Amino acid sequence: MKNEYYTSTEISAITGLSQRQITYRAKLINATKELLYKDTTGQFKIHRLLLPRFKKKEKKEIEIYAFSSDLPKGYTEPRIIEAMSFMLSQCNHYTKLEYSIEQKDATGELHIHSILTTENKTDFYNKMKESFGSQPHKYKTLFDRELWLQYITKYGTEIITITNKKTN
Repeated sequence: MKNEYYTSTEISAITGLSQRQITYRAKLINATKELLYKDTTGQFKIHRLLLPRFKKKEKKEIEIYAFSSDLPKGYTEPRIIEAMSFMLSQCNHYTKLEYSIEQKDATGELHIHSILTTENKTDFYNKMKESFGSQPHKYKTLFDRELWLQYITKYGTEIITITNKKTN
């Protein structure tokens, strides 16, 4: 009969997960010692019945944020549109940005308010940083889309929608 127990190295080869991910998941599983235990060398022994719990997640969840950002001084509206399109095309994960460009009352500089739909906020943040430097920005989980849309178009600005069409 086939081996009933697998090590993290064997599961890594089967699932494509790293050994670190397997160890992390093994610690979270609440199972009896017959199904999951550590051997004398400290390696996890994982019963074949637990293999489904170590499958790779197929798709990351899409998250929606209210996003606002200042932009470097001197940017014009056409330049912002071009730069945002280029920046979004560089994102590695599905990202959709619905944004409006408005002028700050205090300084007269342009900034954006947007609805950010993405699988990976960190990827988007890193691309923003590469494109625009360390400009101030805010992310908040979006709870009321209609209210945020009213706010970002309060001066009658139009919504510009761009996506990188990686998935979805």
